[in-house]
Amino acid sequence: MKGFSGLQAVCRSRRARYGTNTALMILIMTAILALIGAITTKHPWRYDLTENQRYTLSDESRKVLDALESEVRVTAFLQKASPSRLRLQDLLEQYEYHSRKFSFEFVDPDHQPGRAKSLNVTKYGTIVFQSGENTEKIRESTEEKITNAILKVTRKTKKIIYFLTGHGEPDINDLAKDGNASAKKAVEDKGYQVKTLLLMQEKEVPEDASILVVAGPRKALFGTEQESIQRYIARGGKVFFMLDPLEAPGMEAFLKQYGIALGDDIIIDRMSRIFGAEARIPVISKYQRHPITERFNIVSFFPLARTVEVEKDLPKGVTAQRLAMTGPAAWAEKEIKSALEGKISQSPEERKGPLSVAAVATVEISETQGTEDGENPGGTDGSKRNARIVVFGDSDFVNNAYLGLSGNRDLFLNTISWLAEEENLISIRAKESTGRPMLLTARQGRVLFWLPVVVLPSLVIGTGITIFLRRRLKG
Repeated sequence: MKGFSGLQAVCRSRRARYGTNTALMILIMTAILALIGAITTKHPWRYDLTENQRYTLSDESRKVLDALESEVRVTAFLQKASPSRLRLQDLLEQYEYHSRKFSFEFVDPDHQPGRAKSLNVTKYGTIVFQSGENTEKIRESTEEKITNAILKVTRKTKKIIYFLTGHGEPDINDLAKDGNASAKKAVEDKGYQVKTLLLMQEKEVPEDASILVVAGPRKALFGTEQESIQRYIARGGKVFFMLDPLEAPGMEAFLKQYGIALGDDIIIDRMSRIFGAEARIPVISKYQRHPITERFNIVSFFPLARTVEVEKDLPKGVTAQRLAMTGPAAWAEKEIKSALEGKISQSPEERKGPLSVAAVATVEISETQGTEDGENPGGTDGSKRNARIVVFGDSDFVNNAYLGLSGNRDLFLNTISWLAEEENLISIRAKESTGRPMLLTARQGRVLFWLPVVVLPSLVIGTGITIFLRRRLKG
């Protein structure tokens, strides 16, 4: 009985109660942490606290992942000791986090040469994307390249974009500053096929054309060519016009039938000097609400641009609107030749900003259009479709010298995506990682050293010694 009474006394003691409470709290906390761990494993959650959202996928990438209909498997062939492996793994984990149809694995080609051989991989750092029977390989592990690869392997059919030639248009294979090789590559990187079209020879816009691009013609289009483009629009075609001042005469009357007015002028904008550009390169910072410019707030530059307005009285079946605007400091210069020679002076009668440099029109295809007998209007499957037309008053903004400037590339690709009826791809492209160094004064540097390295550790040590000595004295 004595032993039992002693056990009861021990259990009733303060130390036993504290110990029991502590053990119970530990068990509860362990259970809570285990529950949180189980929930986050099945439903992971992330929040990016970096200033430029460095560890967050762009809108475009997330849209592509949301639209996935088939599984995408990624195999990255890197050595285990590769310095780029961790960075690539972090990026691929972001893709996997946003879609259950995306998966990846790393393979060391030195340890598994058979896997490398089966996929015809001969170089370290190759990343292979597979979806169904489609395969795509890349070497650059950036978000843009990865998203483009996903698009290429999941796209069921490759849409074809034709660039009109034969009127002095910039060459899409020319790498010089006035060429359009960069624009061609940007379009191809999005999974489209690019071809040239000599319309005076072909007579008709090909049936497989998803978009016809008329970029910077110097000479007038023949009447038969304009009629061919009209017939293409009448069957639901998509056309992207980029027309410079004083060039391609005759296009004013052609576009008027679709509610778009080309200005016989050149835009002058003195605000361009703030950005280090000349006054003949207007700055575009205001965009009208449209799928092309949704969430688009990046400045773009249009060298030697003309105004593009919407007619007050639109033709039947046509809806049109402005797309991009200059600031109020710009004006429409009528003396184009003088302005090109550098003789710039604003007259009171000249139209002042904001001025429109781009417009978009949608043409409703009637039941009697599409073919000569009125059958098959709009599409080859008998479905009714609307034609889409986008007009920019400048073509230089997409050449090799200017495409990479500020928002020019994004605006160009957004327009292509809208014309191709792939609005889910319209957004700002992947962000570049930026660093922001912390600059400290000498005083701030001393405080930063003494406070965490000397003062705080000394306080902790001093507090511990004080508590220890007090307990010794009490004991």
